[in-house]
Amino acid sequence: MIAKPGGGASPDFLPYLRQPRPSFAKRDRARGPIVLESRQENVSAETRQTQATTISFHYSYIFIHVRLVLGSMDQALPPVYQYIWRDYSLPGYKGLVLTLSTMWGIVAFAFFASLLAIAQTRFWIILRYLSLHFIWPIHIEVESEQELSQLDALRALFGRHKDRNAVNSQSISNVPKTLGIVAAINVAGFFICGILAPLCLQGDLSTTVVLSKSTDTCIGWENRPGSNHYTTQLADSFFKKCLLNTSDTFSSCSTESGIVGSTPQFHTDRKAACPFPGDVCQDGVQPVRLEYMGLSPRDFGVNLRHQVLISQRVVCAPLKMDQFLLLFPSPDDSTKLREDKSFIWFGRKYHDPTFNSTDLGIWGTMLRTLNGPNRYSKEYSGNYLASFQKQQPVYDLDVYPFGLQDDQKETIHPGLQRDDGVVFIVMLRAGRSLYNMSAPIEDPFYAAHNTYPDTNLLIPDYEATALGCVEQYKLCWNNKTSPCTNWGRFQVAVVEMMAVARAAGDIDMLYDLGFVYGALTTMGSVHRYLLQRVGTQVLISSLFRDNFVVSLLDYKEQWILEVQAWFTTAFLNARYALLQIVRQVGSKRTGDEAEQILKICHSVLFQNNDYININFISLLACIVVLLLVCAFSWEPLPKACRKAWEVSIYGIGELTRRVQVVYRVCKFHEFLPVLAAFLPQSRFFRLRSQARFPWSAFWHGDRRRQDDQGLFSGPDSIALQNL
Repeated sequence: MIAKPGGGASPDFLPYLRQPRPSFAKRDRARGPIVLESRQENVSAETRQTQATTISFHYSYIFIHVRLVLGSMDQALPPVYQYIWRDYSLPGYKGLVLTLSTMWGIVAFAFFASLLAIAQTRFWIILRYLSLHFIWPIHIEVESEQELSQLDALRALFGRHKDRNAVNSQSISNVPKTLGIVAAINVAGFFICGILAPLCLQGDLSTTVVLSKSTDTCIGWENRPGSNHYTTQLADSFFKKCLLNTSDTFSSCSTESGIVGSTPQFHTDRKAACPFPGDVCQDGVQPVRLEYMGLSPRDFGVNLRHQVLISQRVVCAPLKMDQFLLLFPSPDDSTKLREDKSFIWFGRKYHDPTFNSTDLGIWGTMLRTLNGPNRYSKEYSGNYLASFQKQQPVYDLDVYPFGLQDDQKETIHPGLQRDDGVVFIVMLRAGRSLYNMSAPIEDPFYAAHNTYPDTNLLIPDYEATALGCVEQYKLCWNNKTSPCTNWGRFQVAVVEMMAVARAAGDIDMLYDLGFVYGALTTMGSVHRYLLQRVGTQVLISSLFRDNFVVSLLDYKEQWILEVQAWFTTAFLNARYALLQIVRQVGSKRTGDEAEQILKICHSVLFQNNDYININFISLLACIVVLLLVCAFSWEPLPKACRKAWEVSIYGIGELTRRVQVVYRVCKFHEFLPVLAAFLPQSRFFRLRSQARFPWSAFWHGDRRRQDDQGLFSGPDSIALQNL
């Protein structure tokens, strides 16, 4: 018989349960952050204070743990590529970036500031010349004009001008105040430029985005067994520190993480149908579909010329557990079932009589109850687990199939089979858990309706609950409306896009798809993340589990919050995995690796405040303009330019006159045969023409070329001689 809760509790247990617990928490979807609020009415101020203290303790523990994990990130950042590189996510002239260390950046800006100061004084010479000779022409001696500084002009503006040279006092006293205004504008303009130019050249004051530098230890992929677990731990810690809680305590997330940009927003849809062909989804519970649409390489922190967009989709639904339950006959009576043991199996074997393969896969585990209430038992299996007279049950989160499989259709349950995606099952074994909730929990993953005796804590309904999920990918060429692959496994999507690149003759794209995009889709997989970050540590509810008492964030849809957390954390895992690849140290690579495999080593973007980024094209344009200002303020240069201008104008005029003369001569040559054709019998015309142009080739067919000077007499010959 299934044990009932109540009797057999340890003496220390009930006093512990009667202590105030963390208040219920729910997500305020309008504002985003998690808002903690109490669902108990008539709670004393002392109780509320105790609850708040307990919640603060939970978050303080999370903060300390995450600081230990992420605290040394800045010291372990990958090597940085310095000098000029192209950021393919930026348009036009902004794409060329100059990366310098902080020291060299200070030197560069000091040089720029010095050049700006020199250009300001030289620009005053230009303004002074234009003002005194063209805008407000007044008579000042040349020596006085050259000695008229900006300070003199400013003093004249405010009526405090004092001549340093008494000889020139009569002429300098005639300086108009408008010239002082010009001097003031010049000083103010260059002062503002000195402030704004560094900001414009550097882009903004945010953390510097730098490019990884290829080293002789980076092999372009991850081959260290412990690194995968480390990156999932980083991603999980970052999510719980920075995205799950948005309090001011965790304001340093951006600088500590090292990853570039913010986490992209995903789209949530509750109108999706059951993602599986069989009748395996729970009735009355709508599945959830999460999608990242059109992620560029920059969203993953990779700098690539080819901008193939990646879309990722995960559809999850609560499963009917009794569809996958296998029962054992009682050893005493074969007509009855064993109530202390059952077998949950999501694979094909044991459910399909035609299955004869030796490759079973790992699709399930043993249970200690019949997992009721269901069609096999009316008893609540959670009551059995809550009994303290029984052995401590397992509290765990299992992911099936265990391990990555290339072909699932041979081993998966027929009701779960999908050819266009990766199917995985997430099963929660509640163990000895009690939920600190004031109302029954309607969530299918955490269902709880029975109260533990003498407490307001709820007992889980089932020993095990499960979510069935399908993960799919789609790739698009450059934009969302261009050729796209169908939704499917990431391997299939990459192969289909490689066919498009092969048809376009883009060999570089083929290599990027094979070695870079394949890595992005693999490392961002939710299934892969859950396999690497094993156990209940991936659950948000585990954060608020104190011994065996759990506080949920949402009593109806906690399972959706969990799926959203996995979806986001899997993407973060891809970002951290890329940093781990380019951060790799140790033995040097063999040198036999293909260049295409190593491309990711010098393509990862990350944040590093020890470096400065400068817009190279803008910097070059500013330096050229300042040098031109200095050059044109040099007195011999304007004179030389003026002389060159006059010479060029005269040369253009002479060339134009010569072209006109030749054009007139050519037109006359064309006119002679026209007259000869229309007046062939006119003896007068022929005699006059031959008399005037006796050597013309038009009258002598055997002569094809004649000198124009011999053909023409009179004004035409004189014009040709002058050419």
